[in-house]
This record gives sequence, C-alpha cells and structure tokens, in this order.
Amino acid sequence: MYDTLVWYENGKVVPQLATSWKNVSDLVWEFKLRSGVKFHNGEVFDANAVKFTMDRIMDPKQKATQASRFTALKSVEVVDPQTVRMNTAVPFPVLLLGLTQAFIVPPQYVSQSPDKALAAPVGTGPFKFDSWQQGAQLTYVANTSYWGGRPKLDKLIFRVIPDDAARLAALKSGGIHIDMNLPLDAIDAVSSDPNLKVEKAFIDNSLILEMDTLHGGPTADPRVRMAINYAIDKDQINKTLLSSKLRPLAGQLLTQDAFGWNPNVKQVPYDPAKAKQLLSEAGYSSGFDTQVNGPIGKYTADRDIVIAVADQLSKVGIRAKANPMDYGLFVQKLTSNQLGPMFLIGWFSFGDPALAEVWLTSKSTLGHYYADATYDDLVAKGATQLDQKARQATYFQAAQYMHDQAMAAWLFQAATYYGVSKKVSGFNPRNDELPFFYPSAISS
Repeated sequence: MYDTLVWYENGKVVPQLATSWKNVSDLVWEFKLRSGVKFHNGEVFDANAVKFTMDRIMDPKQKATQASRFTALKSVEVVDPQTVRMNTAVPFPVLLLGLTQAFIVPPQYVSQSPDKALAAPVGTGPFKFDSWQQGAQLTYVANTSYWGGRPKLDKLIFRVIPDDAARLAALKSGGIHIDMNLPLDAIDAVSSDPNLKVEKAFIDNSLILEMDTLHGGPTADPRVRMAINYAIDKDQINKTLLSSKLRPLAGQLLTQDAFGWNPNVKQVPYDPAKAKQLLSEAGYSSGFDTQVNGPIGKYTADRDIVIAVADQLSKVGIRAKANPMDYGLFVQKLTSNQLGPMFLIGWFSFGDPALAEVWLTSKSTLGHYYADATYDDLVAKGATQLDQKARQATYFQAAQYMHDQAMAAWLFQAATYYGVSKKVSGFNPRNDELPFFYPSAISS
C-alpha cells in the first residue's frame, strides 16, 4: 500500500518516490521527488508529505518502530514541492537504508482521521486497501493509476492461517497460491506434488536467544549468558530438528554474507561441562528456574526451536519452561518489555550492521532488554563513519565485544521456505523477506 523514498533491490538502494539524491554536505542530504504522484485518496504527494512522515516517525509520542533507524536525523525541511532536505547531527551513511522503511503517508488524511488512517490505510503504493478481517485476512486491490505501472494482479489477499497443516491443505486445494514459512517436514510433500514447487531463500535474519539484563535475575550475569551459549547444541538442533536447512551463527549477530561480519569470531561450541562450570562460578551451581519465550509461525520451525532450546538448557541445570506464543501477543510483549528473561527473535540487517545492531542498544524502539555503554558507543560510531574500511573495523570490534559479553545466545541464520503453486510466475523470494511482489512482479 505504501511507497518509500528509496527501495533496496539486489544489494543496492534504488529510486522510488525520490528520483535522485545527493549530499550537499556531510550533514545534509537533498532529495528530488517524483512529480505527478497521488495518494490513493487523491491527495498530492510532495515534499510536505515527506516532512510530515519523517516528523511523525521522529515524534517520541508516536513510538514509531522505525525511529531507531534515524537516530542521527535532526530535521527535515521543505525546499520546494519536489525537493526536500534532511539534516543530520553527525555524518549518517545509513540514512538511505533507513528510508527504505519510512512509508510515506498523506498528511491531511492522517491528521484529520488518525484512527481511520490505521483502520483503512492510504499510501501511494501499487495496491490499495480494500478490507480487513482482523486475525483472518487483509485484501488489497490494484492501484490502476500507480506511477510505476499497473500491477499484474487485480486483487491480492493475505490470509492468516496459523496452523501449518491447514495452510498446507489450503495450498494443495488452491485456496492459497503461496504458503510462506512452509514447515520443514512438508517440503518433500510439496516438492513431489505436480502442481506445486518449493522456493527458498537464506535471509539476512539472525535467530538469537535474546536475554534480559536490565531487570535482575541470572541473565544479568555475562557468565550465565555464556553458559547458555555453551549449553545449546546448535549443530544437533540443525541436523535432527531442522534437517540441516538452517545455518548456525558464528558467535555474532550478523550473518556470514553481511557487511561487518567478523570472520575471526567463531561459533560457540557445545560444551555442557563448561556451561555448568560457568553457572557454578556465577553462583548457580544448583541451576535456576526460567522461561524461554518465542513466537509461533514467524520463523522457520520457531516453536520447535524454543522447545529444543529449553530442553537442552535443562540438561545443565537451567530448568527452562518453553513458552511459544501467538506472534501478535509476542510483539505486544516485546515492545512492552515483558519478554524476559529470554526469548527467540530474529533481527534483520537490512543491508547494514547499524540497522541490525541498534536493536540491542539502549536506542532500541522494540523493547529494552540490554544496556551497555561500550556497545552503544561502538554501534553509534559505526553508524557515523563515512569511510567503509573504518566502519568495517568498528563493526569487527562490535562483533567481538558482543561475543565476549554473550549479549545473546547466537543460534541460526534463518531460511524461509515457500510452497508455491505452479500457476504463479515471477515469484522471487528476497533475502530480507521484504515484499517479493513489489511493485508488479507476480503474474498468475
């Protein structure tokens, strides 16, 4: 439904509502905007809409999740209807990548009808909002006057089907055409069906066991956090539970093909004896009771991973109760700081480490569970360096630091599997799970 100023495609930032941009200085970015674009309700898209959107994202009262992508953005000014400038407090090389998630909204509509704008969203995108059945489905219709060309689909429906078996049955019957997060145990059945095919993508998403260090308890101690790393047999879970279809992380947040990934930081080995030793040193020789939270249906095999991790922790004396939950409830608890003491979550890099690592800093707008001034400084430094070699060195240092502090238990690089009807063409799953149909790629 929405467009952004720029988009991320094949490893590069490309124009969308902005046709070009330049650095007027190290602290000033200037964007030239596409002309003749209208929102779905007829409002004109211009520089005022960009300023309104960005001011709204940066307003603390809005609690916008995108705000942490613009920590250095100071102000936005309208130069003329088709030109906007963004001023940063420090050099900010990741501004463009942050803008790929700043969805431009119509000022008049949002200002006059904020509740309606949530229930019936309006953007400039290739599809328009049609209807919403909460917890069931969201229906879009083609924006026939879309600036990028009319979408090839007249209608697009996202259905919410939490049950894996029911989702697979709908795919086989033709009730749905794309099954996202295809269960691993269903891959063979889909592959052997003459009407279906399997698509996959290793994604720039790191599945970690994030831990609460701010509200007391065992996970506030780095020795306990490292013990948890040693207690989890990533290779065994991947081989037996995940059919070797994911990749264990190399002891750090970033995935191995991401900028800033440190090749000198290695996967934490499975060593239950070392885990028990560290627990004893931290004063937990008898272990402790805890809970492992996680979503259901968000990541490949997420429920199973939560259960397996809890089981392995129990073998070193950490009596962990597995608590997988509906994804909507998971997000609610995440943003309200109620997911401790530990939880499974995936963090995307979105093309730059600054956009992934910020979620573990005190600047996070998706819940606060970790605070470390040294780490905050490293992430902030990397986000403001214009020289790529210097940035890489900073993120290498950050990777080693988060490893040594056991800021999380580093689990897997995620992969997303899709069951796809052979009636669908033009389907190309992305490595960041952003809309694969954007703007008009799918035909059927």
